[in-house]
Amino acid sequence: MEGLIEEVSMLENNEITKDQWRIETATLNQWQYVTEWATLEGWDIGLDDASNFFNVDPEGFFIGFLNGKPVAAVSVVNFGEDYAHIGHYLVDKNMRGKSWGPKLWKEALKHAGDRPKGGDGNLQYERSYGKWGFVTHYQSLRMIGIIEEEVTAKDNTNIERIDIENLNAVVAYDQDTVGYSRRSLLQDWFTGEGRVGYLMRSEDGLSGLVGLRKSTDGYRAGPLYADNLETLQVLFQQILSELPAGAQLTVDAPETDGGEFIQLAESYGLREVFRTNRMYEGDIVEAKVQRIRAIGSLELG
Repeated sequence: MEGLIEEVSMLENNEITKDQWRIETATLNQWQYVTEWATLEGWDIGLDDASNFFNVDPEGFFIGFLNGKPVAAVSVVNFGEDYAHIGHYLVDKNMRGKSWGPKLWKEALKHAGDRPKGGDGNLQYERSYGKWGFVTHYQSLRMIGIIEEEVTAKDNTNIERIDIENLNAVVAYDQDTVGYSRRSLLQDWFTGEGRVGYLMRSEDGLSGLVGLRKSTDGYRAGPLYADNLETLQVLFQQILSELPAGAQLTVDAPETDGGEFIQLAESYGLREVFRTNRMYEGDIVEAKVQRIRAIGSLELG
């Protein structure tokens, strides 16, 4: 949902032919162009995020071509029948203000059907998204910092590395948190080269989880869920202990937990660089937002 949605009326101002403009449902190979594009925009994409995204809905990635050149992109990814998340909204800098982004957006949004839709958009475009029926529910902070010194993990017997043996519990806890199933996204999210995840257990089951992955500029943390401050501190120190000294860490932290995680992140040197609005169109997704300390990605939530 990044980028500019211009007025719908502008769509009629460009006289084009079918030969000049076309929209394609992108393959994973084609989407690498969009990933490179996002990297140039400074999005700090997690390495191999795209393959995990395509696990969810391979028909949900769209590129708009003008005279054979890609000029706009957006993803409208359906998580089953319950929810669709919008992301990767990009328009070539040289082509903005010419309606190509909105033209792609309008067509791609049909892929979601009647599902409730959500996404994370830059604050300055809140009014534009509102014209499409999206309403802001909270803000998230993009926080970045250099972890100058090595951090030692807290000794805790209730922490486990996420693997195939406990993945079902992780998926269930995630669904209880966000309000819809994300099994297809999470099945490989915490494993593979450059990826790791941890969970915390309590007497009642899971009390938190966290993922860490390499990214284009360093490392990304998320999702990060915690039922209480103690669990939050243990999990965050655990992933910090995985980082080499001098590594850059990026998180997207919602302001929904009373500022607990933001304050913790600041204590390790992370600072806000920008904010986004979490916006929904349609029925609100019932989420335990106070448990969400950092989201997995702005692109798929």
